Amino acid sequence: MRTTLMIVGLLCGASASAATIQVGLPGAGGCNIRNAINAANNNTNVGTCVRSGAATEPDTINLPAAAFGTPLLSDPPYNDEDANVNGDLDITSAIVMQGVSTQRTHLAAPDADRLFDVRVGGALTLRDMTIYGGTVAASDTPFGGAIRKLSGGSLTLQRVMVRGGVAARGGAIHGVMQIGTMSLRDVTVRDAFASAFGGGIALESGGASALTELLNVTISGNAAPLASGLYAAFTPFRMRSSTVAFNRSTSSPGSGVSYNGGLPAQSVEIVNSILSDNSNSDGTYTDLSCSTGIQLALRSHSIIGSVTNCTFATTTATPPATQPRLLPLFDHGGGIPVHAFDNGSAADNTGLNGGALGCV
Repeated sequence: MRTTLMIVGLLCGASASAATIQVGLPGAGGCNIRNAINAANNNTNVGTCVRSGAATEPDTINLPAAAFGTPLLSDPPYNDEDANVNGDLDITSAIVMQGVSTQRTHLAAPDADRLFDVRVGGALTLRDMTIYGGTVAASDTPFGGAIRKLSGGSLTLQRVMVRGGVAARGGAIHGVMQIGTMSLRDVTVRDAFASAFGGGIALESGGASALTELLNVTISGNAAPLASGLYAAFTPFRMRSSTVAFNRSTSSPGSGVSYNGGLPAQSVEIVNSILSDNSNSDGTYTDLSCSTGIQLALRSHSIIGSVTNCTFATTTATPPATQPRLLPLFDHGGGIPVHAFDNGSAADNTGLNGGALGCV
């Protein structure tokens, strides 16, 4: 049995010269998470949140370990407030938010709001934590139940589990990709819902250079009428060593992954990955669908169970069988739940360099 994700334990890209801010546990009288973000956004001390070290960005906000269920964010929701006064956490500068681990650092959104709103000029990196989405269904901007990235902002997740979230588009994560990149590595997105499309993730309005990269990503257990796992429109993305499985469409036909629109569809690559077992409301399965006439760039060493309308400019090393035989989500020691392979999986020994699909 092999896992479809290999967790990498290195802390990449940390800055030794940036300012650091330490968040304390709720009720302890120390720096709270909202004041820490305000201090980072404005490059100044706020209350008990002191920026120590060099004054250069990105600021690193260190989050504490807390007992499961201890809220690090306890403010009430305030839909569509964008000055980081209340509700979601508004990011307008370069911030690295460092947790202890996915098991020990948890952040939950307010009941009627998302958790993070990455705005123009913001560059948010989240590491080593679990975040829980809220709902933005009643918001004037019902996009991204856990995280929203606006054009001009950038988002990076490393060793993060995103669980839940309700939105019209992008139940867990929504990105406007005209300007600014998105990078997810060693991430699981699960159990979110979108009433329109992109149950797990929705990417829209992309520019040619605003790339989304998915490496060692699992998208599972999400739901939407269309693109229950991942929706992308007019935006390039690269999916490597990832799994999109067991997402549920609430209509028929639906799909696990959907690409909509014309160019730059040529920049879409699916490599060493699994798209399988994504069900429609009528009991059929659609794992990848495209607008009519779309040709994506590359499919390499990947199992894609059911494909509608999509073709690829280049297809290499397609496994002869299409049954990955995935087991339910489980944490096999890497800190993030992933799908392991059952015996006889077609994904075993058919990946890059003879390894398993979904592993690097």
